Amino acid sequence: MMQKLGWTGGGLGSNKDGMREPISLDFGQTTRHGLGAKSTLDEGDMDKLNFEYCRQLFKNYCASEEIRDLKFTSAFSKNQRASLHGIVGKLPSLKSVSRGKDENRYLVVSKIISPKRIAEEILLNNNELYKNKFNIKVPMPLKEMFPKYFNAIE
Repeated sequence: MMQKLGWTGGGLGSNKDGMREPISLDFGQTTRHGLGAKSTLDEGDMDKLNFEYCRQLFKNYCASEEIRDLKFTSAFSKNQRASLHGIVGKLPSLKSVSRGKDENRYLVVSKIISPKRIAEEILLNNNELYKNKFNIKVPMPLKEMFPKYFNAIE
């Protein structure tokens, strides 16, 4: 995509010393364990969890149009999840929550999307991603007043 915008290669940034390779998100995992599922991480393996990589991953997620949640594997320890919560907490457009119990506890990172944006994407733009994630319940009088906008959600 960046090449289509004129980027010819090399590092990013004004000094061209930034990242050279993009960080990719893999939403097509067949195991459904989520990000980080390729290896199990023990309490003593904090160095295996690259926090700068995770920080950049979260920033890329913020900048993307993607609205699906990022679900991490339950292999992360309590301390590792806490560290990831800390990274997410510093990004104003994201929120995180741990779900599940005991060894099945996992982290979910989501975008904070305003109700106005959700309504616009569903009612005005007929955006399928938003329609699949959110439901809008509209009072009947509004449906009758603006039928063309509300046909998109039915």
